[in-house]
Amino acid sequence: MELGGEFRRNPSYREAVRSARQPELNGKGVQGGPVNAGTNIVNPADAALGRDSENPVVLAILDGDEFDTCFAGGRLPAEHPFAWHRVMAQPKADHGTWYVLVCIHLQHPYVNRAIAPPPPQPRNGGFLRMATERGRIYWLAQNEAVHATPDWKIHFSISPRGFDEAIAGNSNSTASTTSTVVASSSAQELWERDIGVAWDILAALFMERSCEAGMKARYTPWLEPDCQRGRELTVYVYTFSPEYDKGHVGGPMEGLSLPGEEHLHHLGYEHEALFTASFWKCFIQEAELRFVQAGLVSAGLAEGDLALPGCRYASLRNEAYIPVENQAWKEGDPSSMRVQPAYPPNAAGWNAAGHDNPLEEAYNLLEADTERT
Repeated sequence: MELGGEFRRNPSYREAVRSARQPELNGKGVQGGPVNAGTNIVNPADAALGRDSENPVVLAILDGDEFDTCFAGGRLPAEHPFAWHRVMAQPKADHGTWYVLVCIHLQHPYVNRAIAPPPPQPRNGGFLRMATERGRIYWLAQNEAVHATPDWKIHFSISPRGFDEAIAGNSNSTASTTSTVVASSSAQELWERDIGVAWDILAALFMERSCEAGMKARYTPWLEPDCQRGRELTVYVYTFSPEYDKGHVGGPMEGLSLPGEEHLHHLGYEHEALFTASFWKCFIQEAELRFVQAGLVSAGLAEGDLALPGCRYASLRNEAYIPVENQAWKEGDPSSMRVQPAYPPNAAGWNAAGHDNPLEEAYNLLEADTERT
C-alpha cells in the first residue's frame, strides 16, 4: 500500500531502527545527544539506509498494537523543545521540528505551532497546538471545504486543581471578548500547572504512537466554562473526505510541495486506514492511565460530547459545521444569509453533521473491555 511516498515496512529499516536504540536507556530514551531544537543528530537508522536526518529524532517502533514508550515517565522531559513550560516561556519563539521514526510509518515531522502569546491578548484561539506537516494541510483542506467535512476530535477533560477556588476568591476577575478569562496570576498558574502536565503527557503519547494531524491544549481559562468545559485538550482524528481531492487530487499541496516532500503533505484515505480501532482503543486507554497516574482531575463530560466506555477523561465529538439560523439576519437581507454554516452548538449533540464515526469500532472495543472488568 502506498503511503503518499516511501512506506517503511522493509526488514532492513526495522533492524536499523531497533539497533539504533541506546542500551543504556533500556529502550525507553530519546535517541542521540541533547534534545534542543536545531541540534543536528544523525539517526543511525537513516544512516544505515543512506539517508540524512535533521533536528532531534525520537525512535519509536510500532508493531501492530505493540508500542515503545520513548519518553521516560511517559511524558515530555522538561528539556524537550515542546515541553509546556518551555514553549510558554517563549511563546513566539521557533521551537523547531521533532522527527519520529516508526517502522511501518513514514518519518513524521512534528511542528510545534503552539506559537501563541500569553493572555490577556491571546491569538490562535487561546490554544497551544502541535501538528504534523500533513496535519497542517488537513486543517487547510477543512478550511477550503468551509468546515463541512468530518472534523472528529477526541477531547480530554481536565479540571486544574485549585483553579475554581482561586477564581471564586478573585473578585476582580474580568472577562474579555476574546474567549478568555483574565484571571489572577495565581489562578492562571494553577490552570497552566495541570494543563501543562496533561500536555506533556499527551504530546509524548501522540509522538510515541506516531499519530497523524495534530493536538491542542487550552492555555487560557474558558470565557464560558459551562460551554466548553471538558474540552481542555484535543486530539484530532484524521478523517479523509473526497472533498479534499476536488481541484487537486491528494489535497491542496498537490503539485506545490518541494521535491522530496510530497509524501508529507498528501491527503488520502490510506493515512486514515493506518489507525485501526485497536490503535485508538489502546491510545485512549493509555492516555487515561497516564492521567490517573499523574493525579489529574477530570472536569466531567463536555456537554454535547459522546462519553467513551470506561473513560474518565476522554470523549468524542464531530465538530464539522452545520447549517444554523443566522441571528444577525433581518428583513431585507438576502435570503441566502438566513442560514449559515457554523460550529455545532452543544445542544446539537456529538455528531450533528451525521458523518460516519471513524471510532465506532474503537468504541465497541472500549465497551467490551469495560464489560469484562
